Amino acid sequence: MRSISATPAITDFSAKTREILQDFANVTMTADAGKIADLWLHHYSSLTGARGLFCVKEQRYDKPDLPENRDFGGRGFLLSWMASKRLLLIQNCERERDRRYSAPIFCDSNFVSYCEAFCGQRNLSQNSDAFQRAVEYLLPMAEVTSAFPYMLENAESPDREKVRATLRAFAAFKLTSPEYFASHGRFLTARDKLTADDIAEGCLEVMGKADFRTLHTWVKDHYLWSRIVLIKAALLFFEGRCRETETLFFELLKFLQDELGRLPQFEIYAAHRFFLLSSREPFFSPVQQNTMDLDRKIRSMAWDLAHWRSLFEMLPIGASFVGAIPFPIPHFLSFDRGFVKLTETLQLSGLIYAADGRHSEHIYSEALWRPVFDLLGEERRQLCTEEAIRDRKRRNQNDGALDKQLVQSEATLTGLLNEAFGRSEGA
Repeated sequence: MRSISATPAITDFSAKTREILQDFANVTMTADAGKIADLWLHHYSSLTGARGLFCVKEQRYDKPDLPENRDFGGRGFLLSWMASKRLLLIQNCERERDRRYSAPIFCDSNFVSYCEAFCGQRNLSQNSDAFQRAVEYLLPMAEVTSAFPYMLENAESPDREKVRATLRAFAAFKLTSPEYFASHGRFLTARDKLTADDIAEGCLEVMGKADFRTLHTWVKDHYLWSRIVLIKAALLFFEGRCRETETLFFELLKFLQDELGRLPQFEIYAAHRFFLLSSREPFFSPVQQNTMDLDRKIRSMAWDLAHWRSLFEMLPIGASFVGAIPFPIPHFLSFDRGFVKLTETLQLSGLIYAADGRHSEHIYSEALWRPVFDLLGEERRQLCTEEAIRDRKRRNQNDGALDKQLVQSEATLTGLLNEAFGRSEGA
């Protein structure tokens, strides 16, 4: 198989890190456990303390106890962020290797809010059956479900009572046994001296702590990046309907390079899907030139993308604690069909948790990065020269200055969007 620069093609890394990630991107395409393990051993000294998850073809690596990807009545969806349940787990450490794994399930704000509506005996309308199915499937594993996306999205909400009530309802869901729900058709509010009120208060207390505020700051940064990329992509698309995908995509990359000095890989892949498919990609169907509330819809889309990014940052932090399960395999429950369809294309072939417990590196499938790689060709190399990478790193040495620049860029683009397409009611 021809060796190519795959995953790190449009991301800034040191030369050594780029080489390692390129090697793993190439070998992961084979899905051969032996070849991946040999490559890990080859880079052993550079991977001290790191942990890797890789999708492989060999049946003996199947993890049958992981949750299945599920469709709950066409409205709710449970999706693993890994492309397969056949997973090679590699841990690089001097002590005895610990290959325990878990399947944390992050629930989107829709599901968490539906819990509150269900507890309040309000009608969930067309989502009622899907919600019931999702609850029945999740209750046996409710202890691994999390409302973190809701907590992050509502960290600055002024309606604390509404947030408290919603978290109380989600806690009641987690306290409920499958047998109780089957018999009574409702959630428990207390069990084993734990009450839903106590759990909700604990969540609110967490939301007030410095560590959570730091995490929320990261999420807001991801949100701003997503907003900027989505708005700029929409403006380029509507201004140049007749231009080719290649031209639009390269103009977006040039904007990010020239204005912000950074090329955020995940958001760039999402933008490529927009340029390539537009409304044929369900996630982007709200981005229409005649949509009156376009700004509000892009805000919602940006939060979705920000959650995808930020939850990957939470996982390595939690897995780095002494005694923690070293291989969390992330799953997401969503009642947003468009977002799920988009994330299906973003499932990972490999995931490396860095030794510092602060970040992870993502290896996407060839089906995702190949069109981008082929599309950019010679122009891509202009953005990936050592000189271009050094320039971006130099311009981003001051994170505080970049944060201010992101805020300003988002505000400017929002103004252009509202000027071109009208101010939304919720803006």
